[in-house]
Formats: sequence, structure tokens, C-alpha cells
Amino acid sequence: MNSDLLQQFRPSQVINWDDNTKRLILLGSLNNQCAILILQKKPFEKEVQQLALDQAVQYFHNDIYTKYNCQMLSDIDCELICPASQVHIDKYSKSESVVIEETYDMYNQSQIIQMPLDWVYNILEKKKEVENIVFENQTFLILKDYVFVNSQSLDDLHLLALPFQRDIKSLRDLNQDHIAMLEDMYTEGLKIISEKYKLESKFVKVFVHYLPSFYHFHVHFTHSSHLGQAFRDIPLLQIIQNIKLKSNYYQSVALQYISKVRINQA
Repeated sequence: MNSDLLQQFRPSQVINWDDNTKRLILLGSLNNQCAILILQKKPFEKEVQQLALDQAVQYFHNDIYTKYNCQMLSDIDCELICPASQVHIDKYSKSESVVIEETYDMYNQSQIIQMPLDWVYNILEKKKEVENIVFENQTFLILKDYVFVNSQSLDDLHLLALPFQRDIKSLRDLNQDHIAMLEDMYTEGLKIISEKYKLESKFVKVFVHYLPSFYHFHVHFTHSSHLGQAFRDIPLLQIIQNIKLKSNYYQSVALQYISKVRINQA
């Protein structure tokens, strides 16, 4: 990120925070445009010399237990979104979750709140992130997710498979015409992970999100230790099996998903 651009960001409000993931999200402005800044602490490096224990300040002691405040050499990831639309603000604001049971008719009648997909098309057209692409054929490509790009740990493994076909928005659009592509994504994804990262398939999760975070169909490959979102993660093999049983499976069943309702903050 251009540090000069980052320094021009003017925060106005904290719109989200998570003590578990050590993430803070700020709403503000940059050059008279609405902007969002996402701050997240990186995982600790597995190096003893990273500790700065000479700066530790004790704040608790009882028998064998002592607690300290320590200054640690741990970087912070910064992600800047500018200009940020109301859709972005709603997505990143503090929210509570409710369970929705969606029929296919409800899906068709709903107006998908779509964020711009220019960044996806930039990848597919080789305008951006070419260095992150690890596999490509005539049907789809596989690339490293930005989180994995900045990590040295296999625990953070995260690849995305993106089809070149642009009219597949989500698994709701899948049918038997897509089986060959889905099976190739599964096979080639596991193969490249085995060859490039020396990770066996039993340690890899392959899944699709519903609801997706963006409406260009994509498949996730993560390490099995990745916590994921149980209510949202649908295994790719399960999707393939369902379509093989019934071509219009995802056009005929109700699907449950978690919807977020923004919490109004004073």
C-alpha cells in the first residue's frame, strides 16, 4: 500500500472490532471520498528473538502466576478501501447474525446487493495479481488469496479458483453442465497444493461459501486447521454429488444462510 495514501486517511468512526481476531475497522475519508481502513494484527513470528521482554511491565502476581504487559514486534496489516460505497460500509460494520431460509423463488426475487467485480475481472484479464496465479487452463484459474500471499505459514493456506465464465454468480446457478469444471477445479487445486506446497489432500478443505462474499462463483482451498464458518462452508464434493443426483438441485431446494443485521452505534 502506498504509505503516502495511507497517511491521508482521516478516521471519523470505529465501525467494527473483534478482540478474538485482533481486528479494528475504521470509517473515514481520503481526498474527500468515503474510505474504510481495516487494521489486523499479524500472527506472531515463531522466532524467540522477536520478544522484547526487557520492556515488560508486571501488572499481576499470585503464587506461581505472573502477568505482564509486553511490547511485541508484531506487524499490523492495513487494508484500505476507497472509494467505499454504502454496501462496503454495511458489510464491514458491527452486526448481529440471523438465520434465513431461502427458497429459489426468494433468491430470484431478491435484488443481489452487488459490489463491483472490477477487481475480479482484472485478475481474469491478467491486469492484476498475475504473480499470484498458480494454475490456469481454458476454463478457470487458481490464485493465492491475499492473506496467504503475505504469510509464510501453511496454516494460512488459502487459494481461490475463479472460472472465466462470468454468468455463474453463485452455487444457485450450477447444474450438470458445470460438473466437469467443478471436478477439474477440485483435482487441479489439490494437485497444485501437493506439488507446490507439499501438503497432502487430507489436510486441505475445498468448499464454496453461501452466501458468497462476492457474486462471481469461486471455490476456496484452505488448510484443514482453518476455522472457517460452519454454517456457510459447503464442501465442493457435496455440491458435485448433489448436481449429479439432480441437475437443478440448487434451483429446487431451500438453503439456509446467516444474514447480518447492522447494529446501530451511538
